[in-house]
Amino acid sequence: MEPFSNDIDFNCYSKIGIKLKMINEQILRRTDEQLYHHLKDLHIAPQIYGIRWMRLLFIREYQFQDLLVLWDAIFSNGFGLCDYIFTAMLVVISKILLPCDYSNCLNHLMRYPSVCDVHYVIHLALHIRDPIVSCSACCLILLLITNSIIFYHTELPSPCRAFHFSSSKPKCS
Repeated sequence: MEPFSNDIDFNCYSKIGIKLKMINEQILRRTDEQLYHHLKDLHIAPQIYGIRWMRLLFIREYQFQDLLVLWDAIFSNGFGLCDYIFTAMLVVISKILLPCDYSNCLNHLMRYPSVCDVHYVIHLALHIRDPIVSCSACCLILLLITNSIIFYHTELPSPCRAFHFSSSKPKCS
């Protein structure tokens, strides 16, 4: 038995413990079932690393400039976005976590690797929270960009090429 692995419900009687258990069992399981089962098989409860992530609002996981962007997203979208940022952070490093054993996995979770742009984490969190709305927002922005591009006869910037256009209406892929 690994340390802290005796009880997967470790500290789930506090409000933060209950919240982390809900994030893990509902949001993470729905989003990345393979990662959910991997962490469960290793007996890594979300309370072990998640209490620090949530109580400190991710302050130890990001550089200051990225933290300001992340907090701006949280304050403008509500604190409920933290649940989805938590999940997005796990999904982003899932390829790192999946081949790891207990100690390496816990090491990555306690010392979150800087593998990705914070903007990607925010967009992924918004997408996990509401895929239809986040896709619609992308499409609306692209429609505005497309109209501007047609008006100014300029070329699409490279990030916009990821979306497919049909009959002058953008359609998210």
